[in-house]
Amino acid sequence: MFRSIFLTYFLLFVTSVSVCAPATTNPPKRKKRPVAAARPAARVVNHNPGTVVDQLVRNLHQAADLCSYGLEEKVLKYAFIGYLNLRSRGQITDRGVLTIVDFSKPSTEKRFWVIDIVNQKMLLHTYVAHGEGSGHKLPSKFSNTPDSFQSSLGFYVTGETYHGGFGTALALDGAERNFNSNARSRSIVLHGSDHVGAKQAAQGKMGRSQGCPAVPMDEKDKIIKYVKNRTCLFVYYPDKNYLRRSTYLNIAHSGLLL
Repeated sequence: MFRSIFLTYFLLFVTSVSVCAPATTNPPKRKKRPVAAARPAARVVNHNPGTVVDQLVRNLHQAADLCSYGLEEKVLKYAFIGYLNLRSRGQITDRGVLTIVDFSKPSTEKRFWVIDIVNQKMLLHTYVAHGEGSGHKLPSKFSNTPDSFQSSLGFYVTGETYHGGFGTALALDGAERNFNSNARSRSIVLHGSDHVGAKQAAQGKMGRSQGCPAVPMDEKDKIIKYVKNRTCLFVYYPDKNYLRRSTYLNIAHSGLLL
C-alpha cells in the first residue's frame, strides 16, 4: 500500500515537471527539396530519485503542517531517506510511522516528533532528554561507547516492550555501525521520566539521561504504542562526520526505483 502511495505522488510529480513543446498554429512551409521527417521530440521526464524525494518530503511537510510543529524540512528529508533505506532492506514494517529527534534544539524545546507519513499527519510532538555526557541544555557530543552516558546519533529500529525500573519501556536496536550499534549492549531504550516535560522546560531545568531518549512519563505509554515493533527512529544532529558517513542517508540505496 505504501509503495502505491509513492507511485501516486510520483506520477503527479512527473506530470507537473514534464516538458512538451507547444504546438505551433502555423506549421512552416515545405522546402523545395524534401528532407527526411524529424522524429517527434521525446517527452522529458525527470526520474532523478533525489528530485522525487524532495517533492515527497515537501508534500509531507506541507500536508502535515510540520513547520508549525518546529520540524525543519531538511531534517525531515534526512529522516525520510533513512526510512526508505530501512524499508528497502526489510528492517522496519510498512506501517508508515516515522519518529524524529532533533538534538540541534535545546532540551527545553519540544524536539520529538512521531509522524504518520502514510496519512500525512502528526501523531505526537513532545520533549525528550539527551544523555548527561552529551552536554547540558544543548547537546554537542555523541558516542557509541559504553559508559559514556552520551546520546548516539542515527537510525534505530524500535524493538519489543519490557517492564523495568521506569515502568514499561521500549528496546531500541541501533542500525548504524560506529554510531549507535551498541544500543542494546548499552541498554539504550526509550523510557519515561518524571524529570522531563513542560514543567521542567518552563523552569529551564530539563532532566538528562544516561544516553536514552527519555520522554515525559505521562506521554510514554502513548508514544510506545505508536512506535513499538520495528518502526524507524532517527536521532539528528548536524554532525558533519555522521552526515558524510551514514549509508542510510544515501538516496541511491533507498530502493526508490519508480
